[in-house]
Amino acid sequence: MGRLRTVSVHIVGEVCQPGVYTLSSLTTVTNALYSAGGPTKLGSLREVRLLRGNVQVARIDLYDFLQRGDRTRDYRLESGDTIFVPTIGDVVAVSGEVKRPAIYEIASGTRLADVVHHIGRGPPSAISSACRSSAPLPNAERATLDVDLTSYYLKGRRGEHPPVNAGDLILIHRSDRASTTS
Repeated sequence: MGRLRTVSVHIVGEVCQPGVYTLSSLTTVTNALYSAGGPTKLGSLREVRLLRGNVQVARIDLYDFLQRGDRTRDYRLESGDTIFVPTIGDVVAVSGEVKRPAIYEIASGTRLADVVHHIGRGPPSAISSACRSSAPLPNAERATLDVDLTSYYLKGRRGEHPPVNAGDLILIHRSDRASTTS
C-alpha cells in the first residue's frame, strides 16, 4: 500500500533528453518534461501535445504555467502516453522598457496587446505611450508602426491593436509623460 505504481511514458520531439521514462503514477506533463530536461531552444512552449493511444487528448501552452503558475491544463499521465514537443512556431522579438525582453513564440491571431501582456510591462503609471513594431518587407527594408499603449492599459482596447507577424521586432519606449512625472 505504501508504494506508488509507475507509468511508462514516451517523451519525444524537441526535448533535451528524448526517450522512454518510468515515472510515478502521480506525474503530470510538466513533471515529465522536467525529467526530460525540458524543451530545447528549437522546441515549442505553446504547442506541447499529450497523445494517448495515438489520439491527441491535450495541447498544453507552457506560457500559462511559466508566467502565471497556471496548472489547470497540466494533465496526469497514464502508462503508454506520449508527450510530443514540436518545433517552435512563429516568433517575435521584444526589447526596450520591459521586464522580460526576449524572443516570444506567438499563436496565430496574436495582437500587440497580447504580446504586451506576456512581457510584463509594468503598472499603468510607468506605461510607454509608443511601441514600434517593425516587420521585414520583401525589399529588405522594415516597415515601422507607432502604437499608443495607453489605450491598452487604461481603456482595455485590445481589438484596436494591430496584429503581430512572425519576425516582428517590438521596441517598447518609455513615454515622455512617464519620464517627466517620475
